[in-house]
Amino acid sequence: MKRISIILIILSSLFSCHKEEIPDVINNSGTKGVYILNEGNFSWSNASLSFLDIDSNKIHNHIFENANNSPLGDVAQSMTVRDSLAYIVLNNSGKIYVMNTNTNLFYGKITGLNSPRYIQFVNDEKAYVSNLYQNSISIINPKQFSITGTIPLGHTSEKMLLINNKLYVLSWSFENKLLVIDSNTDLLIDSVKTALQPNSMVLDKNNKLWVLCDGGFEGIQGGQEFAKLQCFNLSSLTIEKEFIFANLSESPRELKINSDGDKLFYINGGVYSMPISSNELPSSALVSPGNHNFYSLGIQPETSTIYAGDALSYIQQGLLYRYSNEGEMIDSFYVGIIPGSIYFTEQSF
Repeated sequence: MKRISIILIILSSLFSCHKEEIPDVINNSGTKGVYILNEGNFSWSNASLSFLDIDSNKIHNHIFENANNSPLGDVAQSMTVRDSLAYIVLNNSGKIYVMNTNTNLFYGKITGLNSPRYIQFVNDEKAYVSNLYQNSISIINPKQFSITGTIPLGHTSEKMLLINNKLYVLSWSFENKLLVIDSNTDLLIDSVKTALQPNSMVLDKNNKLWVLCDGGFEGIQGGQEFAKLQCFNLSSLTIEKEFIFANLSESPRELKINSDGDKLFYINGGVYSMPISSNELPSSALVSPGNHNFYSLGIQPETSTIYAGDALSYIQQGLLYRYSNEGEMIDSFYVGIIPGSIYFTEQSF
């Protein structure tokens, strides 16, 4: 174990070219900004939360740890903000931490989860949590910090969207399903086949659901196929458009849409964009990959400024890049290890 620790320390020093500053205590009340949830390394318990203050153009790192004198946890998978509370899903820790977004102070926690991935609110007292290693979705009461039930799926679950009292769920890990749950009865009512490994989805201005499928990876269960971008008619659950990526090695992820609901964005090495009216995939990246290892993506409402998280070596501090909607770089900031998710405050824009 000592030898492994020494190797890890040497690797960290080799890959690190930036000395991290000591974080300060901040109060976010009414502040315009962007949260960057940094996954951290599996089993290292070094997940963290960063906050970019839009007005001062200053990044604040480790805001949860610094405010609470306690680490955030192991693999910060996703985050949802409701009112003044942030629900941070910690995958390998098997729990959800709740944080007051005005003070960054710990507010509560939900434990007893197996492999939580994402949270989708129905109302103040009901939310769903997807699971990577269980064939069911957990139902929680966010106010009481308790698990109130489960919904058997027969499949694992990943990203979720609630549309008109129907919960649309992607079954990602080695699978190819879009599942539909009635949020009034908590029953699985429908499913449809997608391409292999659907990893993200968005709803456009025409009420069409776009699903991005990475096609799997070489050597995994179920094999590998060409990645696809599919557009579903929600009334019939049929595919209206389908775009096939040219190379088997392509593995697109992080499908996003602008606030007008008419332009898609995704990561495929670089950052790509395309109108929903397009009849073909873009031939070139809006933001070239260069030497970047783009891992996360966020599109600022109204201005469509592009925020991209660069995981670099996966063991050193990552970088957050900002680009104009034309793909021109604006600036960059050091954040935490593996910036995995980007969230905008309601007051920001």
